Amino acid sequence: MGNFTTGTECKYSALYLARKVSAFLLYLFIGLLYNNRAINSNLAERKEIQTMKKLIAYCGLDCEKCDARIATLHNDNALREKVAKLWSELNGVEITPEMINCEGCRADGVKTPYCDSLCPIRQCALIKGCETCGDCLTFNGCQAVGMVISNNAEALNNLKNKR
Repeated sequence: MGNFTTGTECKYSALYLARKVSAFLLYLFIGLLYNNRAINSNLAERKEIQTMKKLIAYCGLDCEKCDARIATLHNDNALREKVAKLWSELNGVEITPEMINCEGCRADGVKTPYCDSLCPIRQCALIKGCETCGDCLTFNGCQAVGMVISNNAEALNNLKNKR
């Protein structure tokens, strides 16, 4: 007349099934816990990468390595004086140590007077709405950024890697 089981067999089957479901839920919970940690780790890593990318200037120079930024972050007046003297000689204008305050050309915060309002590359990128010169349609023929990348292979590489 059919395959019916006794009540005892059903009880053990329900208990067996409950244990399997409990074990599955435990593994699922542990998996989610570890996965959540991995996700949080990945988010922190992505945020760090975004911060690093923000320190690539419009022209491709790495602001993280810039002595003006380092002097600003560490409030290093001796380094400010060194940078001011070097930049004055390179540019043929007087640059004072007080002008050497910069957190990065694309980062929020203070910038040197040149980076803030005089740099033609930064002004052009801001007007065009480009994140860097590497995003600009006229990048390959641009004379302004060309002067930087022709003398700095790392800047060119930074711009190409942002594309």
